[in-house]
This record gives sequence, C-alpha cells and structure tokens, in this order.
Amino acid sequence: MESITYSDFEQTRKDFQEEISKKISDLKTKKHQNETEVRIKINAFKQPSDEITKNFAGWRSDVSSLPESTHLEFISEYQIYFKKLVEDNLPKFETKFNNYLQETITNKIGDFRMFFENWSDSIKENIRILNDSLRGIDFRSNEVKTYIQIVAPIKISDEVKFFRLLLNNAIPNIREIDSVVDGRKIHFINNIEPLIAKLDKEEWRKRVMDARSWYSYKAEEFYKETNSKYKTYENMGQLSGGEKAQLTYTILGSAIAYQFGLTKEGFQSDSFRFIAIDEAFKAQDEDKARYLITLCKQLHLQLLVVTPSDNIHIVENDISYVHFVERKEEKHSWLYDMPIEQFKEEKALYLSQ
Repeated sequence: MESITYSDFEQTRKDFQEEISKKISDLKTKKHQNETEVRIKINAFKQPSDEITKNFAGWRSDVSSLPESTHLEFISEYQIYFKKLVEDNLPKFETKFNNYLQETITNKIGDFRMFFENWSDSIKENIRILNDSLRGIDFRSNEVKTYIQIVAPIKISDEVKFFRLLLNNAIPNIREIDSVVDGRKIHFINNIEPLIAKLDKEEWRKRVMDARSWYSYKAEEFYKETNSKYKTYENMGQLSGGEKAQLTYTILGSAIAYQFGLTKEGFQSDSFRFIAIDEAFKAQDEDKARYLITLCKQLHLQLLVVTPSDNIHIVENDISYVHFVERKEEKHSWLYDMPIEQFKEEKALYLSQ
C-alpha cells in the first residue's frame, strides 16, 4: 500500500473517489453501448432481412419464442440458443444436404434424358418390327404385288430442340466441374435450375415431352419384286374413301399382329386372334371389301363380320359359319345358325322359287 500521511489524506481520498467515479462512468457508458449493440443485434436476429428469409423461410417462426430486445435480463436464452446452433452444426448438414441434393438431381436428370433416348429408340424399333410385318402383306395383288412401309423422319420443333439442349446441358462433366471451386453448385444453378424452371410450365411440357411428336410419319408403297418405291402417302386427303380404308386396314392389321405377337403360322394355341367388324363393307367397293378379308387371312385372324344380307356374297367364300338374323312382323327376331354350306343351299333354294 502507498504510505499516506495525515496531511495528504484528504487529497488522496478525493483523487481516489474521482478515479472510481470516472471508471464507473466509463463502465456505464460501455454498458449502455453494449446494451444498445445487443438490442440492435437482437432486433436484426428476430427481424432478418428479406435476403435471409428468402433462403430460410422458417427463420422468424424459429426465433419467435426468444425474448424481445427490451428484456435483456433474459439474454441467457440467446446464449443457450447459440450453443445449440453450434452443437447442431447446421451449416455442416446444409452442405451435406446440398451435395446430396445436387448429386441426386444430377443422377435423376441423367435417368430423365435416358428415358427419352430409350423412348425414341423404341419408336424406331417398333416401326422396324411393324415394317417387317407389313412387308409380308400384299397391298396390291392384281397386276403386280406391292407392300407398305412406315417411314418416320425426324421433325423437331424449335421448342423441342431447346428442350433437348437444356437436357443435354444439365448432364455434368464430373471431371470438369470438380476441378472448379463450388463447381457442382455452379453447374446446378446454371444448367439444372433453368431446366426445372421450364419443366414447371405444364403447357410447355406437353409440347416437348412427347417423343412421338419428334417424328413425322408417312407410308411408302414398294414393288415386292424389285423393292423399288411405287408411291408415297403423306396424308389421306389425296385418297378415295376405299383407298383410305385399305391403307388404314393394312397398317392397323399389321399393328395388331405386332401388338399381340402374332406370327405368320397362326397355330399358336395361346394367342388371341378374334376380331369383330361391324358393317365393314358399308360405302366401300367390293374389291376393297375383299381386300380386308384377304388381309385377315394373311394375319391368320378369326373374323366375325356383321353385315346386311345384301353384302354377304362378298364373304361367302371366306367364312365357315353363318348366324343369320331374320325379323318377323317387325316384332320378333329369329336367329339361324348354320354352316356356310347349308346357308348356300338354303339361299339357292330360296332364289329358285
């Protein structure tokens, strides 16, 4: 301790009091500054900027239970909350989640692109198989024999081109993006997010995501003997009603044969080959009607033909059984079942009377 004499005691006391008073004043000022700074930070923490709430939508609700800046006596609750945040290490999990999200979406984008590539390949393969079936069907068989083939050249709109460009750009070059700081994140923002944003528009999705619309379809007719092209059918407008029906029958019949796995032999016990045609010969000439019957024979289909009696002569030589319906007095219907041979006998007897 300093030696204090009686004569300077009073001065020493006075100096000491002034020093203590100054320290107390400085501490009060510092305390006030700290409290003001804490209040500002509490307000900023409880009412963050729009930029923060945009990235963390639940921020305000998460901190709503913490005391307001006017109750600094409860500051310890903020300390407890901070300790919890540090121990939870949310940034670490956020980074882990973002990496997982980016990797998962990248993989899904790859699968998404592969889906369209497989779909496109399946369209080409289905047309190839369909053409194999069509090659065995005689489209014309009078003077020369011909067959039909389906041709599907690529015809992509600008929107589809843009969709495929986005899809291709979304597939990352792993070696390239890993060589750059935050490369995966940058790739995600620059290439995957724009694709996701476009796919969010339903009308745009409908226009670009049907791979069948990426092709234009037409039929070409070839000579069987030389395989040289005879004619091209790009639309039905140039054809007569009978020609339209013939072309439709041919392609549809071949598609049925392909769809149900029917082979040329037609003897498989486990294949279903029954079709019914109602008024098949209405508004058609007999040649086109007979073509339909011949087509069904070539495909080994079991055929039920529903037709008025005045057209039955078209199929008489190609059917084995008849179910003849007769109406009496416009009140009753009678059904006669008979083999075609019996029907012909009954018909001849009727015409001879």
